[in-house]
Amino acid sequence: MLVLDRAINEWISIEPAGIKVTFLGFSREGEARIGIAAPQEQDIIRGELAAKWVRREPVSTRRGRDAAEQR
Repeated sequence: MLVLDRAINEWISIEPAGIKVTFLGFSREGEARIGIAAPQEQDIIRGELAAKWVRREPVSTRRGRDAAEQR
């Protein structure tokens, strides 16, 4: 696992997948807020939902919902 420190609005790129992860800051509750930009065909699933994930067809997660929640 690669562990990095990032300042607000700094980002990392995951290539050749074309994924960009930006650190946006902290929520009022102190949780880290990140933004993820990825190709449309790339599913993005939160860790707590990954165990329940059953891959069927690509599902867009562009509206702030996980693909697993849309099923």
